[in-house]
Amino acid sequence: MVNLETGVMERKERGHVETKKRAPAVHFRGSQIKRPCSSWERVRRNAGLPDYVTPHILRHSRATTMLKAGVAPWETANALGMSLQVLISTYGHHHPDWQKDAANAR
Repeated sequence: MVNLETGVMERKERGHVETKKRAPAVHFRGSQIKRPCSSWERVRRNAGLPDYVTPHILRHSRATTMLKAGVAPWETANALGMSLQVLISTYGHHHPDWQKDAANAR
């Protein structure tokens, strides 16, 4: 939800119905960031990232990179705040062990 008067973007609109899906808390120097959306543009610019890069794109990149590096899927899912089932179904093919047994079957 975007408030055009204040220029603030909220992740969930007011009155949003809660589900079991949880987003991980964002921390900086050990403290939780209360409003990560309000600092995103400054962080993106300071990092030299192009305008099209969003936190969602970075999350996809991190999932792919972690699995390609051989990090255990359960550890990757936990670090990204997603279920193991979602991680495996969406990114599982990036892990070096993906279909290893099938490829070696005789």
